[in-house]
Amino acid sequence: VNPNEVESVLRQYDSVINCRVYGKPNSVLGHIVFAEVQLEKGKELDKRSLQLYLASHLQEYKVPRMLKAVDAIDVTRTGKITRKP
Repeated sequence: VNPNEVESVLRQYDSVINCRVYGKPNSVLGHIVFAEVQLEKGKELDKRSLQLYLASHLQEYKVPRMLKAVDAIDVTRTGKITRKP
């Protein structure tokens, strides 16, 4: 799964400021798609609504199985998103 494609769709969702998508190790599947999202101040993560939105814009295997709201997304000193959790 190309994380840039999933992140592009996530950023189009209302109230998402920034996000990071990466593979998280899973003992059964090898890796699962995991997403961290930074939301606008005062907004809460509605996981079900966000997953339905993603499912309507991405192929099923690209939809993150786990979503987590975070205060900020780590970036490198050049401004790129840090891929490693």
